[in-house]
Amino acid sequence: MATLRLSSPPPPRVAKLLAAIAPVAKPEPEPAPPTKAKGPAHTPPVRYDQRSADLTMLRERFPAVFNLEAPVPLALGVDRELRLLLARKRAGRVLSWWCGHPAYRAAVARGGPRYNLDGSVAGEVTEQQQTFAVLNPRSRGRYVTASPPSE
Repeated sequence: MATLRLSSPPPPRVAKLLAAIAPVAKPEPEPAPPTKAKGPAHTPPVRYDQRSADLTMLRERFPAVFNLEAPVPLALGVDRELRLLLARKRAGRVLSWWCGHPAYRAAVARGGPRYNLDGSVAGEVTEQQQTFAVLNPRSRGRYVTASPPSE
């Protein structure tokens, strides 16, 4: 491209036009921050390890209610008891996983008594709770196999 050389400065109006059409130097893009080295794909996150350890502890201390082969509906308010044993977030994560598991949902859908941590009976599962256990999307897109009793 040819360069235009002027002996005197151009009038302000022309200088403005020349500045507008002059190629603008684009700033260099910032380099991407270095990525952290990723560990092996099979390394579970810390929360998973913690939840797994918490579940193991609960199964050992309360085998009557934390049995995945034969889960039973937990008493309402059992979260307050668990918060005495675990930190609030940890208790919430464990209960969220446990109560969202399809086997637990099936136990609630079947109905029957609810149980305290020590295995004592603490009320009954209502029909509304049974229906909720069957239809709630927390069952990860799968419908629970046990249906509530017909009316």
